[in-house]
Amino acid sequence: MVKNSDQHFFYIWSGTDFPFINLISVSLTLKHHPDAIIDVYVVGERPLTVWFTVLEQIPQVKIRFISGTDIIGLLPKRMHAVQATYSNLSPKAHSARSNILRYAILYLYGGVYLDFDVLLLRSMDSLRQYEAFAGEEMVWADDEVRLRGKKSLYLAPRNILWALSHAVMWCDSHLTRGLLRTASLLSPTFRAWSTYQMNNAVMGSAVGADFIEDLLVGAIESDASIRYATGPTLIERVARTSSAPFTPLSSSSFYSVPPGQSYRFFFDHALELPKSAFGIHYAASNHSGSVNSLTPESIVDYSPMTVMGSMLRVGFTHLQLLLGESEEELMYA
Repeated sequence: MVKNSDQHFFYIWSGTDFPFINLISVSLTLKHHPDAIIDVYVVGERPLTVWFTVLEQIPQVKIRFISGTDIIGLLPKRMHAVQATYSNLSPKAHSARSNILRYAILYLYGGVYLDFDVLLLRSMDSLRQYEAFAGEEMVWADDEVRLRGKKSLYLAPRNILWALSHAVMWCDSHLTRGLLRTASLLSPTFRAWSTYQMNNAVMGSAVGADFIEDLLVGAIESDASIRYATGPTLIERVARTSSAPFTPLSSSSFYSVPPGQSYRFFFDHALELPKSAFGIHYAASNHSGSVNSLTPESIVDYSPMTVMGSMLRVGFTHLQLLLGESEEELMYA
């Protein structure tokens, strides 16, 4: 895939908060890629939490404080017009701005981009053969209609089925820890209310990949006032229309559980991930209270029988190895 960037991973962060669980993401990436160099691009102010200070102590991690406009300025002149789209986005629209920056950094330096709410289960080395790749996920088919404010969609028969299915699965997950396996039983109904769409929480490319250039050109034409316009909506459109080399990965690679069911990572004891999964995307925005309050001490609150509980323990153990510190030293960092 990337030649001299084979072991290059990067993340992007904005905001003064930096939760402990972000360290787990980096730790798991390094566990499965011990020779990797990880760049963490920080846009704006330096995060104030102690966990960011801990991140700076990991030898394989390079912190790079950047200006988004400076990064875009490094692109070839034919793509400089994307600067207007970036500038028209609200400074508070961190994810929308991050979308454009990840494309720019991939184009300039290649490698693999990961959202901080992606936790790896195994090595991604087998994906190096691809010029550019990203994964698809199962999403609610009427989500974009909802974002446009159309309320009548909730009365559509397929969306009533969607609501009932989710209510049953949520109760099973929270009350019986998923032991009734209603998600598996109801999975045939998912086709009625869902569709598959590309997601950009995990992306990889070679330096100067044509597909990434098509994304940047597409971002120039995106309406900055529409949520997701520079993210999944854009990459889905470009993936369908571009003739550039691009490999779409099946949903089982990173999104085996749809984002609306991500609570299952935290509660289900019966959830089994497919062997083809490289990792999970636990959709941090759906669990902001839980993930923002997570500390080394509170890992024990998550059952090791759950996907999240298991991965937190593995990630924390490896974090201690990376830092050469004991559990107590990290707890009182």
